[in-house]
Amino acid sequence: MSTAQDYWKEFEETSAKESGGGIVAKARIETGYKVYAAGVAQEDTFFAAPAGDKYEKAQNIAKSAARKLGDPKWGIQIRVYLKGATSRGQPATWKGDRFFNVGDWTPACKEVVVPSLHANSCIPLPWEGWVRIGFKPDPHFVTLGDAGKTKKDQDGNLKFPQIAYVVESFASQAEAMAGVSAAGSADSTLDFPDGWDEETWRTAVVAMAEMKDSGTSLPEIAAAYGVPVPIVVKALSELVPF
Repeated sequence: MSTAQDYWKEFEETSAKESGGGIVAKARIETGYKVYAAGVAQEDTFFAAPAGDKYEKAQNIAKSAARKLGDPKWGIQIRVYLKGATSRGQPATWKGDRFFNVGDWTPACKEVVVPSLHANSCIPLPWEGWVRIGFKPDPHFVTLGDAGKTKKDQDGNLKFPQIAYVVESFASQAEAMAGVSAAGSADSTLDFPDGWDEETWRTAVVAMAEMKDSGTSLPEIAAAYGVPVPIVVKALSELVPF
């Protein structure tokens, strides 16, 4: 009969396989005007322009070009290059680069994307370098409850639309690839705080991960379990690597 320790070891091995490294790739992050036009290649629907009053001329030129396709929306684009990219620890098999856009007025931009850029020093924009991309539920749709679950996962279950953000940045491609290897071979042990045993703590961390995925903030999770926020962050990163 399998023990609890055996179960969690298998759980972590599967998590590492499924989540190992998330998306790790070279990315270009910049501000500009996005036009949501059907039948037009992604590369041709974003018009980069620096932010700031002194760049007004460049903004006007980009906005004018965008209007030829439709209604331009100001915001941020994260372009993830296919070349050299890994997804779930394996070489990416996308048909081309991936593009993630958020409008500056959205909670997704203000609460997820912009804070992640500040936290990882991916500023000023435009910025280009190696990053790990993660996904969080769109805060706007989370506020709608079950009605906000407008997407489906690979098993057909309804979920909130996801927002791409920068989990961490790397100084070089070599450092990024080392991060992928580390995530894919995560240690099977998990530190637990005073007052907990390992098995009970692991069960709690799984529940924390579910709370996080549903949109609960880290401070709220920490308060619910009576532990500091840094301990929650460390536990989640050890149990379910990005």
